[in-house]
Amino acid sequence: MKKVCPKCHYENSADALYCVNCQADLKGFIPREGTQTNSNDFTGYNISNMTPLGRQLRYPYQEDVSIATWVGVTLGMSIPLVNIIMLICILVFTSQESLKNYAIAQFIVIGIGLVFLVVLPILFSSFY
Repeated sequence: MKKVCPKCHYENSADALYCVNCQADLKGFIPREGTQTNSNDFTGYNISNMTPLGRQLRYPYQEDVSIATWVGVTLGMSIPLVNIIMLICILVFTSQESLKNYAIAQFIVIGIGLVFLVVLPILFSSFY
């Protein structure tokens, strides 16, 4: 037998305390008659944040980066040499993951650009 969630109508296992689909409380609901439980239907919980396994995990709240910060980063990236210093400072000093990921992505793009700057002249020098 399975417990059917009254909120989203998902069929959970009979021993489920919360709906695997929407996390609704199922403690007071009786399993539906006529349905069989698969032995693989196990409602376990992630110990770190108590979300049902198989669902998207909830990550701790992270402060959003303001529009003013993004405008400042964009303007700083347009100034040669300042952009490299700024990216290093972002990687070292900020705790905001989105800014760190942006800095890492920018370093990857700069690295690809430098490789092309070095490799393409070498490849095409034989044509001159």
